[in-house]
Amino acid sequence: MLSVRSVLTALALLLTPASAALAQDTAPVPAAPGETYVFVAVDSYDLQGEPLHAYYTTDRGVVTVRGLVQGESTPRAISFKSSFLGQEHRTFERCDRFALLMMSKPGQYQLEVRQEGDEWAHYVGCKLTRNP
Repeated sequence: MLSVRSVLTALALLLTPASAALAQDTAPVPAAPGETYVFVAVDSYDLQGEPLHAYYTTDRGVVTVRGLVQGESTPRAISFKSSFLGQEHRTFERCDRFALLMMSKPGQYQLEVRQEGDEWAHYVGCKLTRNP
């Protein structure tokens, strides 16, 4: 006898598009400076780099957000660079919390992430908004 859980799991797997599974394996696309990306779903949030020890490079950290961008049908990954000048590394801590909240309550929030600055000093801005 089939359980309701196994039927629902099988149905979910059938309804998941193959392109969504393939998007998980694609390389992240660098964010365009000044452009805001609105994620309606976040699958993962990855921070790489050493913000407190890499003082002599212009790219000290990279955040990669993987999820569904508003108006698109296929999830993708976008990478955002930060030079971590001054206290900007705290922005990543705030973005971490926003992404975690969004992942824990799917469909309730939108996460806006933007790349700001110029080629020598760049950072990431984040904004979390509750869906109406």
